[in-house]
Amino acid sequence: MQTKEKVKTHKYGGRERTSNMGEFLKSMYLSGRLTGGEVQEGAAAAGNHTDALCKKLAKAGNTGSHRGNCHRDIMTALDQGCDRPPVYETDIWFQDARTKKRVKKPCHFLLVSETMDHFVGKTNIEDWVGIRDNPHLQSTFDTWCNKVGLNPKDTDIMAMGLWGDSAVISVSESLYIMLANCLSGTHRKRFWLCAFGKKLVCDCGCHGRHTFDSIFKVLQWDLEAFLSGERPKIRDDGVPFSESKRIGDSYRHKAREANKRFRARGGVIQKRGDWSWHKSALGMIGWRGEGATKRCCFKCLANFSNLSFMDFYERALWRQTLLTHEGFLADVEARGGYQSEIFNLPGFTHAMITADLMHCGDLGVLLYLLGIVIWEIAREYGASYSNGQRQLDHVLLMIRMASKALKQKKQPLNHITMSMIRCNAKSSPKLKVKASAARHLLLCMRWVLETFTSLDTPHAQKRFLVVKNFCDMYDSLQNGEGMESMQSATINCRKALILWNELRQEDIDPDNADNWQTRGFFLWKLYPKHHLLQHVLEDQILVSGNPVGHWCYADESEIGAAITQCPTLQYDHLQKSLIKKHRLQNYKTEETA
Repeated sequence: MQTKEKVKTHKYGGRERTSNMGEFLKSMYLSGRLTGGEVQEGAAAAGNHTDALCKKLAKAGNTGSHRGNCHRDIMTALDQGCDRPPVYETDIWFQDARTKKRVKKPCHFLLVSETMDHFVGKTNIEDWVGIRDNPHLQSTFDTWCNKVGLNPKDTDIMAMGLWGDSAVISVSESLYIMLANCLSGTHRKRFWLCAFGKKLVCDCGCHGRHTFDSIFKVLQWDLEAFLSGERPKIRDDGVPFSESKRIGDSYRHKAREANKRFRARGGVIQKRGDWSWHKSALGMIGWRGEGATKRCCFKCLANFSNLSFMDFYERALWRQTLLTHEGFLADVEARGGYQSEIFNLPGFTHAMITADLMHCGDLGVLLYLLGIVIWEIAREYGASYSNGQRQLDHVLLMIRMASKALKQKKQPLNHITMSMIRCNAKSSPKLKVKASAARHLLLCMRWVLETFTSLDTPHAQKRFLVVKNFCDMYDSLQNGEGMESMQSATINCRKALILWNELRQEDIDPDNADNWQTRGFFLWKLYPKHHLLQHVLEDQILVSGNPVGHWCYADESEIGAAITQCPTLQYDHLQKSLIKKHRLQNYKTEETA
């Protein structure tokens, strides 16, 4: 008998406690905690006085022409109790590890149209449609509906988002994964689309784009069916389902014969991810500077030369170069650049490519700011790069006092070392902490600056105001309501960045006795991420709404859960085995907005 109490089995989530041996082994296997052989051994050791599933697992590896394949038999046994649509198999351009050539290999997908139809059928469609409390996203949805020929007032249309990223599995391999989520309604669960190892990404000189484009073509076919609301009759490769021998295609032919219509229609109106993903998978402009002007922004023409990305004022020249979808396509054509297949998704536009607050802010600008402030405070107490641990321990003590005074549930930092702030004696400061810890630490640093440091110099006052304005920005985004709070966050962000630039000017001033040349490294250095954060808070907010509502914490948790499963699978076949294994997990849709 199962209870509702949850037990944290690994850092990315939990499983429901159970007294059923078969369900226990199943959950441990599907979460990547046990291999197939270990599950079979555990089931066999449990004896004959167990449940039916456990008895089936005990026999794993004893059937088929190839004995000993426990993974195959366990997957077969678990599949019998799964009511989700089967995986969709199609060929994708991958890299052959042996020949080093581009080849087509099978890859498994969980189709958006089928997944949404399945879960809508298990709940109420009212829980999946309708944009809630987000007028800017509602406007984007209405525009998308008009573009693809739908009536936004129809009660069966779902607004979807996509997310993609990679994460390290081991020293020799990484994992790419793509997820979908519903932006309308109340359910915010992430749904896996496909996953594959980095070694499989095409390396013919295309920068992996043959692989990503072939995946987006499959999504285009799937989303066109989802938009029409009708189950497709023909596969993405042109083969009718009635004639296909691929996995699951017989089910799809029978499902269409039984009911041609999906329970809902919809499409993608948002693509999330960090800048690195947008650059590699979508061909967006990178942060290092491209072309003659060293352009460094994919939302406007800001660069390192005549349209400086370091100009944060309202009169900045780059503001006149914000890219529309048509302007983006014209710019790509003029540069002879790469245009991703993602722009062939129904109604998808350049404005829907979303920069993430977590990566731009929490893991970007905040880490630079915290590193700088901690270093400056430690240096004021006499720290140097080679001899500063005592001063850093003193700063840590002040942070702990601040955390206690602010009644935070958890200390944001357990320790500070010089390597956590600076990689070497010539590097600019950047703190190494996780995203949520950075936001909590920001509040602590504001308290520390107010309580323990002197604010009687212009530099100290500007430093404090940078921290204060970023604190106010996050407070407005997380705790405020309505357009006024977002406008306040925008103003706070702009003030903080302008003050940062003033501190940078002091750092490069040749008349300043403590400038970067005397010191040997930059302190208040500006990066293109500062500029992108301003886009998130000024123009992107008009497309997607409050960035806190769609930051990537939930997506990062999913890729973390995927990573835990990989060591029990063969890396050469992750593009098939990982999705097939994930499909068997007991999905919960109770996660709401």
